[in-house]
Amino acid sequence: MTVGYLWLWWAVLQLDRSRHRIDGVRAQQWTAGRLRRTRRRGWPWIDDGRFERFNVDHVWFGPPGVIAIETKYTSHPWTVTGTGLAGPLPTEDPLGQARAGARKIHLLLRSYGIEVPVLPALAVWGPGATELRAAVVCEDVLVLPGRHSGSWMNLPGTGVDLDRGAVERIDAALRDFVRRRDAAQR
Repeated sequence: MTVGYLWLWWAVLQLDRSRHRIDGVRAQQWTAGRLRRTRRRGWPWIDDGRFERFNVDHVWFGPPGVIAIETKYTSHPWTVTGTGLAGPLPTEDPLGQARAGARKIHLLLRSYGIEVPVLPALAVWGPGATELRAAVVCEDVLVLPGRHSGSWMNLPGTGVDLDRGAVERIDAALRDFVRRRDAAQR
């Protein structure tokens, strides 16, 4: 009977981890779906900017600038406070992950000779994101509640005005990086 209880406890833990991964993948798909709608307005993007031991979920760029987006799903309420996010947060720091992603993309673009600021952003989906308001800056990270994704096109931007040529150079650099990374992994 003890073995049975231990097995059941282990199985429940595995299901919980699997559910967490599935929710995270769905949230990334929802963010990608929202970004897909913005291409016609001059906002291309790439998904899954994988680096060694690090991943930037989405890089969204257009005339107002470049935004590196970390995506999270939460079933527990998160709120924005004067000092960051409050609520039962995951063990990793979502705001820190967004900042690290923006830094990685900034350095990558710099290696291609493109010097532009990259705004860190955190897209939050799930029932725990209902307390979050549309596009608010938390510390230096733009928080994008999924339920307000219709307002994402009215973002504050990064303080630069990218012309069509700059957007095309950024697009070419990011796609070249993805192509080279995928070829190296084969």
